Amino acid sequence: MALTILVMSPALGGEWLGDDPFLITETACNRGLEAIPSIVKQQAQRCNYRPLRHISYAIDYAVWGLRPFGYHLSNLLLHLGAVAATYLIYLRLGLVPLFAAIGAAVVAIHPVQVDAVGYISGRRDVLMGFCYLIAVIGTIEASRRRHDSGAQATPGGWAALAAVGAIGSVTSKEMGVTIVAIMALFLAFGGHAAFRRDAKLAEPIWQRIRQFRWLLALLAIPAGAMIVWRGLLRPVSTVADSWFGGSLVSHAATVLAVHARYLELVVFPWRLAGDYAPPVIEVAESLLDPAALMGALWISALITAMVFAYRKDWLKMSYGLAWYLVTMLPVSHIIPHHELAAEHYLYIPLVGLALSVAALGQRAWNARDVEHPRLLRRTVVLVVLVGLSLLGTRTFLRAFDYRSEIAHATQTVRHFPTSVRGRARLGIALLNDDQFDAARPHLEYVLGTSFQGSARLDVLRELGRAFVMRGEHAKAQRLLNEYLTVRPDDLEALANLSKVYFETGELAQAHRLNQRLVEVAPTSAEHRYKLALTSWMLGDKLTARAHASRALQVEPDHIDALLLAANLWVTEDPRKAGQLLRRAQDALRQSPEPNHVQRNQLLRKLRERLDYAQHERSD
Repeated sequence: MALTILVMSPALGGEWLGDDPFLITETACNRGLEAIPSIVKQQAQRCNYRPLRHISYAIDYAVWGLRPFGYHLSNLLLHLGAVAATYLIYLRLGLVPLFAAIGAAVVAIHPVQVDAVGYISGRRDVLMGFCYLIAVIGTIEASRRRHDSGAQATPGGWAALAAVGAIGSVTSKEMGVTIVAIMALFLAFGGHAAFRRDAKLAEPIWQRIRQFRWLLALLAIPAGAMIVWRGLLRPVSTVADSWFGGSLVSHAATVLAVHARYLELVVFPWRLAGDYAPPVIEVAESLLDPAALMGALWISALITAMVFAYRKDWLKMSYGLAWYLVTMLPVSHIIPHHELAAEHYLYIPLVGLALSVAALGQRAWNARDVEHPRLLRRTVVLVVLVGLSLLGTRTFLRAFDYRSEIAHATQTVRHFPTSVRGRARLGIALLNDDQFDAARPHLEYVLGTSFQGSARLDVLRELGRAFVMRGEHAKAQRLLNEYLTVRPDDLEALANLSKVYFETGELAQAHRLNQRLVEVAPTSAEHRYKLALTSWMLGDKLTARAHASRALQVEPDHIDALLLAANLWVTEDPRKAGQLLRRAQDALRQSPEPNHVQRNQLLRKLRERLDYAQHERSD
């Protein structure tokens, strides 16, 4: 536990990054305990997806507000709980405390785990993992009680724990549905009795499963409900449009290439990106592609080792390999998913691989029929010490990458310079940090590729906004127009392009965009004001008055709308204009904005015009 806290501690000081703003800081539906009922009832649209995750965020908000440290701490505590559960599972499966601790340590400090623990949005994985492992403990204990107490025993408490864990896992992340298969395999292997002896039972597999059909049914209910809910009733819009590469053969080759990358992440986790979209993982064109061949070799080796270990009665090793293969199925693109690979996908599969490694180490440690048993033991000690040291060091360094968006994206670009999404994230992060010159090469790199995904759109919007702020109107106009052809209702982009046309004197174009802004956001006082302004400048005073009036209905103290309305009425109705000017003056006094020089100047000019109009009327 102490080692886990040590290597993960750099991430505790991290800021919001990646999806964190979308899920937390820009989302009101998970703020405080009072938000939990609406999340449970599925009344909060943005919080409907993976509801238990948002319930955990609501609890964090109640305790910490929007301080990221508290959210990071919750991730770490959940991870520590999952590590403790892993240790208990290994003990129940027959590992001695030493090798159960070694296996749990691999799960705890493997570098790929930082993508779940150090990333606040990774709550989905640590929460799912904790609940998943609780369900495993419940099932193992139910099996043990049934075996120790006889067929008449009814271990209802442990079965209930397994059901609660299953519900928690599937409502945290869809990958939790594999709990049914994992527990069916546990029972098929012989349950607690077989793992305790590390030998197969004589009774048929179907009979072993039949004894616990009620428990599997209990686990299958939440898993099946999630499949129906997310697969049919409310499908998640993250399914890819087609096979990767456009054909089934290319898709299969790409999936194998993905598993080759997982092999690298598990065995040699140095090149960690957090983002594995093409070209980080290339779409393979043929099954003879080197990466596809390596992936096929890796999967074949796992299956061969699993079967070999099972036949040799090395049940723990065989079960661990089966665990890995089964839990990787949801992310193996049997149904194409938009995200090719991710480090956090390995959070639960790694529990299986670590079990296999620990079981192999324990078997080597206990070997007596070898020529040099002491040398073998020393080799095991050396491998464990060197392996855990290397993993811990890499994890400690990786945790620093999650302290900021710039640090994380910098490492992605460092290891994969051609990563389009990595370049986009780094460039946008640098822009937001007011480092335009450092950001520009990365953003222009993205625009210079043929990539047409969301990363390009983000770059078009953010670089266009930066050019607007810098007064480079032609560049801003080109980028924002391209962006709006794909996302025509983006309010920020529409407003920025309207500003460009307004400042370059193209009032008709600015007016057209302001009309679109009002169509998309009819209750926005700011957009109504701008439409009123361009209507007036184009000579349509009646329309300008109507929109200015609507803006003030929405926001009575909108200073610019008050000044414009006063200007529109100053000659026809000086009394009304005077009232509007007094309201503008009061709003200026109460406004927290420090700089109102131009508005005060305009207010004085309107006062002069009003005085002149009143004087003309009195004459």
